[in-house]
Amino acid sequence: MSKEFKEKMERRIAREQEETEKAVYMFDPSELTRNSKILREVYVPSLDRTVKFGAWTLNDNKELDKCQDKNEKGYVVLWVMLRKAYPDLTLESIKAWDVVEVNGILNALTPFLVPKTSTPGSATTPPPNGSESSQKNSDTPPKK
Repeated sequence: MSKEFKEKMERRIAREQEETEKAVYMFDPSELTRNSKILREVYVPSLDRTVKFGAWTLNDNKELDKCQDKNEKGYVVLWVMLRKAYPDLTLESIKAWDVVEVNGILNALTPFLVPKTSTPGSATTPPPNGSESSQKNSDTPPKK
């Protein structure tokens, strides 16, 4: 094999690898399922603590449908998301918390409940990677 042919093939392989790396991420439904089960963390300034929680899913809407009292819905949202990380947590215990603490946690979780306004494919839409670190809120303080 000539040196010129070998260099040509190496350039071709490098170009193909570059194109593969630039390829658009393909939709993978199983990745969405895996990501919905990842525990996330968010820093809650009013508590000066990091709180773990699970993502809100369509199945979680069933719990909201059971609510007769509209004032209770915030507590239910908080309970459903937190119980994924803290299985022993009860709705009754959350209702016993100070309302300032409840509001602080709900405010920190709101960005995870409200869809982002960027359009798919825009420069502000991050590429999907499913890593837990990409799920953390930017308000997370630096590690000590």
